[in-house]
Amino acid sequence: MASNLISLLVKSGWRFEPPTMRAETMALPPNLPAELARFCRSFDLLASADDTAWFFSYRDYASASEAAFSWNEFEIADLAAAMNEQQRQAVVEFWKAHVPVAMSVRDDHAFIAVGVAQQNSGALYLGESSYPEDIERLSSNLDDLAQMVERFFAGQQTRALMRFL
Repeated sequence: MASNLISLLVKSGWRFEPPTMRAETMALPPNLPAELARFCRSFDLLASADDTAWFFSYRDYASASEAAFSWNEFEIADLAAAMNEQQRQAVVEFWKAHVPVAMSVRDDHAFIAVGVAQQNSGALYLGESSYPEDIERLSSNLDDLAQMVERFFAGQQTRALMRFL
């Protein structure tokens, strides 16, 4: 279904560049679920036409892309904004259980992250920060996200996806 998601995005004007490296040489976070690892290895670039939203590829995780934002930009910003050790620890714990897979700077900064902890593995979340009140569960897995995207493009508005699509 990852290829279906890519096809849907490309048909709607997103830019796609195929991978330039062999899969076994591509660096990814070690706890990324296999489904998302395959997805992130399937492109060098997957970005909206206006470059305000994109999915992270293996190049982003290896810091080999020319992106203006790093794949862990939200973690860095939230740690810097933490006012005390309790807030700092909450940020650290959140990012132990999630890995960002997409980012948007369309309206305000937002991310899509995949759950990597036992209790949320493979689920996808939309957020504006690592604070629980800023997180919304999007889908159970990548296939469900592709179905949401398909409904969005069919005119069945999925409000949560508006800032990405």
